[in-house]
Formats: sequence, C-alpha cells, structure tokens
Amino acid sequence: MRQTRLLPLAVALLALFPLAAPAAAQTDQRCFSETGQCLAGPIQASWERNGGLPVFGFPITAQT
Repeated sequence: MRQTRLLPLAVALLALFPLAAPAAAQTDQRCFSETGQCLAGPIQASWERNGGLPVFGFPITAQT
C-alpha cells in the first residue's frame, strides 16, 4: 500500500528533472555584439596573436 502512494510522487519528481540534457555544439568563437559577427579557428587565433581589436577592429563580414 505504501509503495503505491510513493509511485506517483516518484514519477512527479522524475518529470521535474530531465534524464538527459539536449546536446549543444560547443564552439570556441568570439562574437561581437557591435557587428553581429564572430571569429573562430585559425583566423581567430591569428587575429588575437597579432593585435586583436586595437589593430584590426571589429569583424564586419562573415567568416568563410
């Protein structure tokens, strides 16, 4: 009898906690709200290594 009362509670608690979170791609990119553009990969590494924002300014086109 006691187990049948606990079952709905257990089901309700499990519904609050998803068993697995949706997968999301993780990217190492730097985005700029000023232009809506992002830098990633070798271009981002070169940009950062050679002066970044003070030297090159904000990216103004999409990286291809």
